[in-house]
Amino acid sequence: MLRKIHFFFHKIKLSIISSFHVLKIVKSETYYPELEHKNYLKQFFENYYWALKFHEPNKFYKLYGLDVKGKYSIFSYKDYYSFMKERDKNNNNIYSVSILRNKFLFYLYLSYFGVPTPKVLSIFKIDTSDDLKRVYNEFQNQFCFLKKIDGECADGVYLIDKNIVNKNISQGLYIVQSGVKQIESLNVLNSSSVNTLRLITIEKNGQIFYFSSGLRVGRKNQSVDNWAAGGIFIPCDENGYLSKFGFCKPNKGTKTDCCGENNFIFENFQIPFFNEALELAKKCHSLFPGVRSIGWDIAISNTGPMFVVGNDNYEISLMQSGIDNGLREKRDNLMSLKK
Repeated sequence: MLRKIHFFFHKIKLSIISSFHVLKIVKSETYYPELEHKNYLKQFFENYYWALKFHEPNKFYKLYGLDVKGKYSIFSYKDYYSFMKERDKNNNNIYSVSILRNKFLFYLYLSYFGVPTPKVLSIFKIDTSDDLKRVYNEFQNQFCFLKKIDGECADGVYLIDKNIVNKNISQGLYIVQSGVKQIESLNVLNSSSVNTLRLITIEKNGQIFYFSSGLRVGRKNQSVDNWAAGGIFIPCDENGYLSKFGFCKPNKGTKTDCCGENNFIFENFQIPFFNEALELAKKCHSLFPGVRSIGWDIAISNTGPMFVVGNDNYEISLMQSGIDNGLREKRDNLMSLKK
């Protein structure tokens, strides 16, 4: 009896917490102010039903344009809860995953197979500000970055310039890695960051398939392009052509159709060397057995693609940015081992 009462009150508690989060999402800024929207009551109950079904509110509801009136099914979008469980369950080779998550091992491994990747120049253990001064003194005349050896989502990535000695950097092991001089045509989007291609591949029955892709672009004066750090993500098609809009992560902005000093328009711009990057990503994926899906971060230099990072634990939310861009069915079909 006591157990049933405890379970009952636990459910009530979760319901109240979910309601609070759903209300916050419904009241957040829309990505599509120019379009007609569902009323707040419908938005609330759609998101509340999502929370009951998938064990968490859909904090990307507005990013996906699900507040807009239309024939868009909320369930065409892959929920993060089941995506995360499937992703981690299917990436079951600890040796491959360890290489992907360690930036130094990743560099050594890809270099051995002749895959273009930014050179690691040194490894430093950072304990005090004196260690940062040592890094700056040694590499101040080179274009390179200090990166936490196991950092994620732009966490622990710093341009090595005069400001680095004053930064509050967590202790740990770091690599110094050469920066990539990106192809000139990508500088029009933002010249202060290396704007990278995020490209996802999935292995099925021994074959590597393309899943989705988009371009990550840093904001003005940013040295990184990561979505979590305030960058813009612009979805693209299977041929590398950008969509009309680029999207910011919730609470960091909404959408835009242009960026750069000259307000460069995204639509119909083709990412340079996209086909080469795709073919190389498929070959790279085959070097990591036991990892079903990988999100690649690829810089584009004047000579072609350079593989910066491979993520076994990437997020699907930014890949689904925008109206009618749900990837549930496509991902579920590719992740199924049925032919």
